Amino acid sequence: MCGLFGWCGPAGSLDPARIVAAARMAATRGPHAHGWAALHDGDPVPDLFRSLGPWDTEAERKLTEVIAAGTVTAIVGHCRLATVSAFSVRDERDVQPLRSSTMTLVHNGNVDVPETYRTRMVTGNDSEAILTACLRPTPIGLGDALDRLNLVQKPHALLAMPDLGGLIASRYKLPLFIHRTDGILCSRPIDGEASALPAERIVHLKPKDPDA
Repeated sequence: MCGLFGWCGPAGSLDPARIVAAARMAATRGPHAHGWAALHDGDPVPDLFRSLGPWDTEAERKLTEVIAAGTVTAIVGHCRLATVSAFSVRDERDVQPLRSSTMTLVHNGNVDVPETYRTRMVTGNDSEAILTACLRPTPIGLGDALDRLNLVQKPHALLAMPDLGGLIASRYKLPLFIHRTDGILCSRPIDGEASALPAERIVHLKPKDPDA
């Protein structure tokens, strides 16, 4: 299955080497495509990088450069293992992270897409149905969207990055770990300070005040 990584925290507090280590670990789970999105302090529109093929030095270089600016407050990343969706290995539109008008999403798992959603989706990636469920027919929360798609107790792991900041995480049966030292999330632990994220619940993560 796919690999995920993410983080949120005060601007300037993320160690680039740590998030790169998480990206490399996530990449061991997904060779077909990769991407990341980074939200900057005071800017609701994230930087977005997506590419076909396995994680590479270009993705790593650009991610490191963005973090070095010292303004990043949240990141989500994805390394794709194409399975049952209509994913094309030739079309970057199908590569995660996926964007809506309010959030950025990375997701590991399969979604049974309702036929009524397909005409509203612009990619062949079944994960887009989660964003569609959040917005149609009326805006709802991520937890309600997962319930609407019967995903609450179906194997999944996901990270959503709202444009207003922070992260929202959810998993059931699929792995997602959080590292106690810096709050980095990854599908595989990058050191011994990681613990599994609680399952079967929505977890809201907010940047912590460095002086708290």
